[in-house]
Amino acid sequence: MVRYDEEELLQLGNLISSVFYIDQKPWYDEIIRRLKILTGQLKNLSEDELKMFMVWLKNIAVSGMTAKEKVEVEKIIDESKEVDEMVYALEIAIRNMREEMKMQGKTEGLQEGVEKGKME
Repeated sequence: MVRYDEEELLQLGNLISSVFYIDQKPWYDEIIRRLKILTGQLKNLSEDELKMFMVWLKNIAVSGMTAKEKVEVEKIIDESKEVDEMVYALEIAIRNMREEMKMQGKTEGLQEGVEKGKME
């Protein structure tokens, strides 16, 4: 099996290499970073290729998200007119989702601490 590194995938500059490039790192921060790098190449894809990429991106981007988060991310991908706009909107949405998760975790932890304190 042939494995391509980041540079080789970027040099190929086609739909398949873009998918493999993003798929190598499934973490949201890394996906966003790589989407930023691919922006120019994605603009050069045909309309059909870009649609295929967006469908694929939607499927991997929403993996593990809540129903509410999935709807938000799918809407961003579906409604974005430009690749730059989509990447920027996704970055903001994911950052906001992470902040909400942190706040929820802190609230739950605080509540557990209070309940545990009452039991003792």
